[in-house]
Amino acid sequence: MKKYYLTALALILVISGLIFSPVITANQTFKDVPNTHRFNAEISYLSNLGVVSGVGNGNYEPDAIVTRAAAAAMIGRALKLDGTQRNTRFPDVKDGNNASGFIESAAALGIITGFPTGEFRPSQPVTRGQMAIFLSRAFKLEQESEQSFIDLRESMSSYIHVKRILAANITQGYPGGTFRPDQQITRGEFAALLARALDDKFKKDIVPEPIKIE
Repeated sequence: MKKYYLTALALILVISGLIFSPVITANQTFKDVPNTHRFNAEISYLSNLGVVSGVGNGNYEPDAIVTRAAAAAMIGRALKLDGTQRNTRFPDVKDGNNASGFIESAAALGIITGFPTGEFRPSQPVTRGQMAIFLSRAFKLEQESEQSFIDLRESMSSYIHVKRILAANITQGYPGGTFRPDQQITRGEFAALLARALDDKFKKDIVPEPIKIE
């Protein structure tokens, strides 16, 4: 009888827990990234992994420009690098910078570099060319596409890296066969490209055949 009572009590506690415990969902949504947003799936995916976060008030600001510090932090979280805040090799990135740990970790691995002056310029916007360099190095891409874009030149530092993310089906460029390497990239666009680098399922809509340069 006592055994039956204990079993019944345990069952009641389990059922009560299922009914009254709060449901925790893995999906994090942002007020300004509705289900209809073109990058909703990618941003939600990275948010669930803890790679990206909002900017306050429940917003993500997908159309805001990505800074070099933010890009380093996103890549650092994606690769599970040490993000402990600390002084870095760059004179303009001290331990008070929230992204300092990720910046130093990424720099130590050769994923990111500074400018000839020695600065990192953490608040400066990231261009599409710089994005290609970051992702190519971060994910150790080596295969280069035989195709390219009409606005790329071999003398550009991003040239081979763009061809590598193209070969990896991470980017498709713009209509007309352009890549626009000097164009600043948004938080939504960066999230989409980073998600594609992490998971092939986000590459389904990519068209990997830009105009070939003869």
